[in-house]
Amino acid sequence: MGPYRLNKDDNKIVFNSPVKLTISSPVKEFCESLVNTLLTNGTMQFLKDEVDIGHILLRKVAVEKENIRIKTLSPITVYSTLLRQDGSKYTCYFQPGDPDFKKLVLNNLVNK
Repeated sequence: MGPYRLNKDDNKIVFNSPVKLTISSPVKEFCESLVNTLLTNGTMQFLKDEVDIGHILLRKVAVEKENIRIKTLSPITVYSTLLRQDGSKYTCYFQPGDPDFKKLVLNNLVNK
């Protein structure tokens, strides 16, 4: 995340400093290893560029409620591939108000 411009000639997004990269994982060992590596190196390779690490924020989030509200960075799309009576497949997309939407999102999160 950060200030950027669209370069339509090269079909690229060009970021300007400062840039924020968020990496999330429920795996504690992965997070610890990543932070240790970034702190030790002070830089990271991002595509062809070496990027300096300005600072690192490590945050553990505990979910203590039955229901929570989340904000996604991009829209959530859920679908199922179903069979027609003739045996051909088709994709059925679900909207947030559909009863299957909530179930499919939950199943996706559990699998991840």
